[in-house]
Order: sequence, then structure tokens, then C-alpha cells
Amino acid sequence: MIYAPPDLEHGFSSTASGEGERVIFLIDKKAWKKNGGNTTLPSALPVSALVRELIFYLLLNPKNQGIQTFTATLVQVLSEQLESLGHLTVTQCENIHLPGKIQDQRIRQAMEMLQNPAEQPSMSALARLNGLSVRNLNRLFLEEAGMTPKQYATWIRIEAAKLLLKKTGTTITGIAHEVGYQSLSKFIASFQRQTGQLPSVFRSQIEMT
Repeated sequence: MIYAPPDLEHGFSSTASGEGERVIFLIDKKAWKKNGGNTTLPSALPVSALVRELIFYLLLNPKNQGIQTFTATLVQVLSEQLESLGHLTVTQCENIHLPGKIQDQRIRQAMEMLQNPAEQPSMSALARLNGLSVRNLNRLFLEEAGMTPKQYATWIRIEAAKLLLKKTGTTITGIAHEVGYQSLSKFIASFQRQTGQLPSVFRSQIEMT
């Protein structure tokens, strides 16, 4: 199956025997956002049994009273599958390439110092190491990057945690410590705020795919 976002030009070829056929299912932008779908780059996804059943049910029963529930379920499943397979959201892609867009050398250097989630300096130390006051660091960082240094540091930590949740059997407490959190509750709160999910739920969804 090809997941093709609205307004995206696409095409495919097929043989007489059916080889190469694709199911293309376009979801209205408003419906996608309303039901919590992440904004991702164009992606190709394998067909899962649940996705296939949901799509054909929606196609065959467009006026069913439960259509909104089935649409919401499909959006959630596709969005979770995109994330679990490692597809980057547009915001994530922008953040990854953000350092290369920064003009102020001090802010670029500050970003480099935050790349290791387990050894991030405090905000006061980060400011001092770059010859700035905390106030000026926050102001310049916000102007250059569109976020505060603390928000950027948290994004780095949570992205590292997501990779560890996908690739290792380390406990959630262990992962929290690996990405620089001394408090498990603070890690869980930060993870849920950034991803909309608990770390345990994020891991369980990966294991199911």
C-alpha cells in the first residue's frame, strides 16, 4: 500500500496479472489532523491486516454511522506505524537540520554542546561557556532556533530515548538515566509531553509491528 498525503503527485504501474498494484487511500487533511495524525514526509508503508480491513470497510460503508470512529482508528494506526518505522515528522526533520541554519556562531556552538543527552551542561554553564548571560542565551537561541535552549535540550534527550526504546531491551528507568534524567517521573512527563505517549506505550506499539 502507498500512503499518499493529499495534494501529493504520485503514480504507479501495473502488469496485466496484477503485479505491482497498489491501494492508494487519501485522507482529508482536516480529518488527519483532527484525529491526531502526525505530519510526516511522503512515505510508503507495508499493508497490515488492520489497516487493510479499516480501509475496505470505509470504502464499502461510507455512510455508516460509525464512520468517524473507524476513520479516527485508521489515522491513529497509520500515524503510529509511521513513527514506529522510524519515519521523521516534518518538525523532527527541521530540528535535525536546525544547527546548519543558525547564523550566530555562539548558538551553533551551544547546540553542539547539547548533542550528547547524558552530558548536557546546565543552562547557566552553557551560557558561560559561550560568553553569554542566561538571559541573552535564551533570547538569541529563541531568535535563531525558534525555541529555548532548554526546549532543544529536551528534544535531543527524548529523541535519543525513542531510539533506545526501539533498539534495546533496557528498562525505561535505565533509558531515563542514559539520556540524562535522574528522575523517572520527570522523564516520563517530558516524554509524554513531546510525543503524546507514555514510554511504555511507545515501546509496546513498536513490539506489535
